[in-house]
Amino acid sequence: MLVPLHKLPFVENSLEAKYVSFNLPQEMIVKTQQGHEVSPREYYPKYQFDKPEHLDLFLRILRERSLLGKFMPSWVYMGSKKSTLLARRKVFRLWEKQTSAGLDVTLTFLGTDEKQHELNLAFYDPATLSQKTVDIAQRDESGSKGKGKANTITFEFSDRQSDSSLPSFLVSRFLGKSSR
Repeated sequence: MLVPLHKLPFVENSLEAKYVSFNLPQEMIVKTQQGHEVSPREYYPKYQFDKPEHLDLFLRILRERSLLGKFMPSWVYMGSKKSTLLARRKVFRLWEKQTSAGLDVTLTFLGTDEKQHELNLAFYDPATLSQKTVDIAQRDESGSKGKGKANTITFEFSDRQSDSSLPSFLVSRFLGKSSR
């Protein structure tokens, strides 16, 4: 089996995804009868799974993190007046990993630029929740609260969201327990 090194995979944009690929050339460690060695060739591996749970297990092993949940907001913006569109109807995955420094919680998603992004939530204050949005404000480098709305990320959920409790679940379990 080929094992990709140091790259986040591109995952099908669906909460029921069963397909993952590595669209950039990957350096691979190949297990041979003589042991493990780095292959001199470039690979573009693609994997298809029978069930979404199998894909989730693959991602958990690959990332060496626990997958806490996944959700698909309608819109995700950064800035005070929704000045920057980060994602539209893209799957966000919430991950955690216990490290010697504590709990590391991150969000991964495919942005509007079609690149994989990862947000470390240690750099954000606890979220606030309104009827259809979740806001998280970025802290500055000293660890104190960010500069108002300019560094705020807003997740908007539509009325048609399949799990209407998702924003409050996201807020209460992983980002704090504040509301507005």
